[in-house]
Order: sequence, then structure tokens, then C-alpha cells
Amino acid sequence: PRFVPARRVPATSVVGRDTELEALGDEYERCRNGALRIAHVHGESGIGKTALLRAFAERLARRHGAHAYRGACHMVASVPYRGLDVLMDV
Repeated sequence: PRFVPARRVPATSVVGRDTELEALGDEYERCRNGALRIAHVHGESGIGKTALLRAFAERLARRHGAHAYRGACHMVASVPYRGLDVLMDV
């Protein structure tokens, strides 16, 4: 049989997460109107939180020219406010 190599699916095609993407989009619109918002994305390891946020950031970049900075907090980091350390590095 002939095998066709699998295509890489872009992060923007997150399947079955329309509700979550819409909720993030609603929060973004509130920010654009001057509100301060924090979206806490949580769940078990491996359920696609990173893919969801990557897809959302890519959509914002395409639609609004928005920039999203990504990073990771590492337990072995020895700086205060590890989540903000990545932003300083960028």
C-alpha cells in the first residue's frame, strides 16, 4: 500500500475548542474597551492548554495585529516572579 505522509495541522485549527476560543475572544474585546482582565486557563496535563493559547494568539495576530509573548515558568528558576522573568528576557 502507498502511504501519504501526515500533514502538520497548524495550531490555529484547534478542534472542538470553539467555546474556549470564544470565551478568550470575549475577554480580549473587554480589554480593548479598557477593562483589565485575567484569563486563568487550567486543566490536566496534556489536554491542549498550550495549543489553545497558541491558536488564540495566532488569531489575534491575524485579526488585530496583536502581539503575544510566550514563556514558561520553571520550578528550578531562582528569580522572584518567574512568570515575568520571561517577559524581561524577550
